[in-house]
Amino acid sequence: MFATASLQSSYPISYESMMQDLHCTEFQATLGLGLYAIGFGVFPLVSSSFSEEFGRRPVYIFSSVLFLLAEVMNALAPNIQTVVVSRALQGAFGAIGVCMVAGSAADIWQPHERGVPISLLAFTSIFSTGLGSVFGGLIASNPHLGWRWVQWVHVMFVPKEITVLVVSPDIISRRYPSPYREERQEDDRRH
Repeated sequence: MFATASLQSSYPISYESMMQDLHCTEFQATLGLGLYAIGFGVFPLVSSSFSEEFGRRPVYIFSSVLFLLAEVMNALAPNIQTVVVSRALQGAFGAIGVCMVAGSAADIWQPHERGVPISLLAFTSIFSTGLGSVFGGLIASNPHLGWRWVQWVHVMFVPKEITVLVVSPDIISRRYPSPYREERQEDDRRH
């Protein structure tokens, strides 16, 4: 969640160096910001049932790895078209994990215990948005660095989040009975 929020806010700060490096217009650079938001808003409509079907932990890991690969794609982009596509993918894969956080909190804590954890999750999201702007601005303002370094710094943080997901206790991988899964199992038994 930290990487997703900070990435959203650090991207537009590096427009100037991106436009110089990729010889693109500000409108083209802005498409990456807009498509990130569209991917972030639309993809969970399709993917929201995955965590109920396969468990939260595998979906967290899968989406985080794809988010990381899209981030690497962005950092290595040879042209603005690749940046725009990678940003749409980042939004889509980043949204999966962010949308499941509240459900994971509900799985772990009882309703009367959720106040502090949900508050910390909200704080982390808002704080990392601001932190992404600060660090993105510091990196982009250095003439020897540029927009690619903003992306590479994010690439450095995402594996740490994936490592935490892989080695953490298995408290977020609960699988709940799904009416769809039960129907499918009954159909398989009949055939």
